[in-house]
Amino acid sequence: MTDQRDYLPEGFYVVGSTDHIYVDVTGEFLLNGEDVLTMDRFEAAPLEEYVTFFGCCKLTGETPNTFCVNGHRFATEISDHCSRVVQLHRDRVRVVR
Repeated sequence: MTDQRDYLPEGFYVVGSTDHIYVDVTGEFLLNGEDVLTMDRFEAAPLEEYVTFFGCCKLTGETPNTFCVNGHRFATEISDHCSRVVQLHRDRVRVVR
């Protein structure tokens, strides 16, 4: 099996709509996974929860599964049998100037 291309090129984002991917991302920001700084999921989540993030190949995107460097969930990576994309949850982040 070959890796699929990312949904968006690095450095780009789109505001999600019902036309984008198979889950509801309306109004959420969709990002390239390489543009997101994260904490290792294995370190951030309890093992029982960690194993639920994955489908047969990669991340299913059924629950928030991406952690900031401080260990807080802020996004969902979707990459199991589809092009990799990160859904940024606006209700979980804030702009800091």
